[in-house]
Amino acid sequence: MRRIEPVIVRSLFVGAPQVVARLPHLKAEYFSDPVERLAFEVVKRHLGEYGSRPTLEQVGIMLDDIIGLPQETVDEAHRLFATFDGERNVPVEPRWLDQMILDHVRRRQIELAGFELVRILTDRETPANAWAAAAERAVISIRDAQAFSFDRRVNSDFLSNVPSLLDAFGAEAERKFRFRLEVLNRHTRGGVTSQTLNVVMAASGIGKTLFLVDVACGYLLGGHNVLYVNLELRPRDIKQRFAANLFDRAIQDLGALTADDIAALTGPVARQAKGARLVIENLPPQSSHVGHIEQLIKDLKAEHGFVPDVVLVDHITICGSRTLPGGNNAATYKFVKTVAEELRLLAFEHDVALWTAVQTNRAGYGKKSVSAVNISESIGTVETADLMLALTRTDALDAAGLIQIEILDKNRYSGATNQKCVARIDRPRMRLYDPDPTLEQNHFAKESPVHRNPTRDDVVRLRSAGIPVAEIARQLNIPASTVKSHLHRARQHGAEPSPVVIQEGERASGEPDLPAEDALGPLTADSAALPPRTTLGALPTTGPDGAPTA
Repeated sequence: MRRIEPVIVRSLFVGAPQVVARLPHLKAEYFSDPVERLAFEVVKRHLGEYGSRPTLEQVGIMLDDIIGLPQETVDEAHRLFATFDGERNVPVEPRWLDQMILDHVRRRQIELAGFELVRILTDRETPANAWAAAAERAVISIRDAQAFSFDRRVNSDFLSNVPSLLDAFGAEAERKFRFRLEVLNRHTRGGVTSQTLNVVMAASGIGKTLFLVDVACGYLLGGHNVLYVNLELRPRDIKQRFAANLFDRAIQDLGALTADDIAALTGPVARQAKGARLVIENLPPQSSHVGHIEQLIKDLKAEHGFVPDVVLVDHITICGSRTLPGGNNAATYKFVKTVAEELRLLAFEHDVALWTAVQTNRAGYGKKSVSAVNISESIGTVETADLMLALTRTDALDAAGLIQIEILDKNRYSGATNQKCVARIDRPRMRLYDPDPTLEQNHFAKESPVHRNPTRDDVVRLRSAGIPVAEIARQLNIPASTVKSHLHRARQHGAEPSPVVIQEGERASGEPDLPAEDALGPLTADSAALPPRTTLGALPTTGPDGAPTA
């Protein structure tokens, strides 16, 4: 088996520019063979002193001047350089050689760290209390080796680098992956981008896998290669869900399809995908970690020429960490946050958009609306993600064939957070559709006006129902001072449909108590002359039938 070490030394000897540029990163200890190590040291010394590659005669003289080496080693080095000189014109692909040198440096750094640890552990004179420190140093060295790179570029001054700014501002600099749901495209400025981590949250049984499957199928039919990593469902179950979506067939009807039927259905899907491919990989939960997913990506590229544009991992809370041990002793916040950071790093290194899912905690079950605090396991997922979505369902939504999608307080694409929208859902076909605008408006009109900017009428309507100012502010997601301002203006114009009473000291959390008059502004002559039933602070004493009111 041919080794890379002699290729590196030969390339240095003949002056290959890409290898000479890597010389500061190369050390003699990276060459295990003593003859090749000697040849490397001779060439490196000559390049350092004279800045040019040595001739065969020059290296011969340098070898003969070395004192203290076995003659046999020196003679072997002479023969090695003679071989190199005869192979001076042998071509080597620069990018391949650069990658091979990088891999060799990393490998040797890991080997040397392991050798040093074994030496300390087997040395009887080493005290036992030094073993832990030695193991820690070895782990640090191995991590440094894995992170080692030849790329040591220092970015130029921000204001002087106009081309880089132009690239950053240009729309073509970003790879956008559009949703099939236009309601989500509007909130993300056209979809998610590569090198990002995107998370959907929902309680069990709401539709996390359905959402991920529909998103994956949308990307596939949009011409993007998709890798779906299934950690949760049985292999046949996840295949059925994708088939239902792509073939537009209810899951319960798939069993009746024949081989000819399936062939007839796959053809149009493949044509619409325009050469893009979908790969579904089933990995065992908990024991599988991001390292396995990364190796899978490399294997798919090497063996099948498949390079994903989008990776979906279902889901993060049953995915292991490549750097932290799991188990009952693992700190949940740190562990899950580490997995999220590893997934985001995976997306960055492989230039993909990455999706995953997470469940809500116990407090999030059965709620009409959830927030980031309802995430299970670790809020660290929210801190790491680029986009956080949540799915909720109610009896009213189910009856209307809808599911609610909330954009939580993490959206790096447009900054639009705490927004709600709905989508039509077809659970048997595992599909989501854009809703009919009227249907969406009717839903939010019944549920809450949060989907649009609250108006004075919204405030007055809620206040006339006896709802306190602080609760109105919470429901409409506006400051309490805005609520009071709307009420004051409504009073000035006599617009209240029914009596409105502001209780002394009503405030939202964190606001100081304000007297009613200060909160609403001074009374005007016009407002004071309003009829009793519309005068702020006046309560009706009798009902329409003349009976006393409660």
